[in-house]
Amino acid sequence: MKSIRQLSTLIRLLHSSHYTHVSHSVLARVHTRHIHSTAVLSAPIQKKPANAFARFVKEVYHETSQIEEDAKVTRVMTMIANKWKSMSDEEKERYTLAYEEDKSEWLRNFDNSTEEEKIAYKQAIILKKEKRVQFKEKLKKKSEVDPRENYRKINSMAIFNYERYYTIRREFPALKQQDLFKLMIHEWKNITDEQRKRYQEMAAAMRAKSKETMLLYTFMELYDECYIARPGE
Repeated sequence: MKSIRQLSTLIRLLHSSHYTHVSHSVLARVHTRHIHSTAVLSAPIQKKPANAFARFVKEVYHETSQIEEDAKVTRVMTMIANKWKSMSDEEKERYTLAYEEDKSEWLRNFDNSTEEEKIAYKQAIILKKEKRVQFKEKLKKKSEVDPRENYRKINSMAIFNYERYYTIRREFPALKQQDLFKLMIHEWKNITDEQRKRYQEMAAAMRAKSKETMLLYTFMELYDECYIARPGE
């Protein structure tokens, strides 16, 4: 039901007056992705149930994210983890009991599955672990790159997204992060050549500034250095 509500919300936003330029192919891709996720959920063996802490995170994440304006995911998760650690065993009990109940049911379903289904499930788990290892290796390689080379990554679309992010976030505060980025991509594809040229010139100026000074600027620091005011201020 949750995935269906998310799909309905996204379609409604895409059809709103703010995003009338979105093509039907976009909606088709969203619908296809939704059908694929539904098919995965209906697989013979479901993934293991979320543990007690994961259930707690799901329940309090939105509320906690509102405590500090524009708080990053890492900051929100730190606050949630600290709150979880401060809770007594009695307060954690309902999450633990819910997990144990779902875990027992999952084990019963797993035992009743065929050998082919068990093998397929185990192979899927192995594949998931391999992808996680590949992702960590990719991050490690990125961390080994000289930060001063970051000027090469400054492009016009990144600047557009940086400027539009806060505006869209204010308009749709409950919009999920991934859907917000989808909307920014749709807007970028439909801006005029004159608008695109402006962002290309901004990107060129920021790259030149970063390369010239060779200082370890963050994107926001470099934007402020070149253009003074941040978007939304």
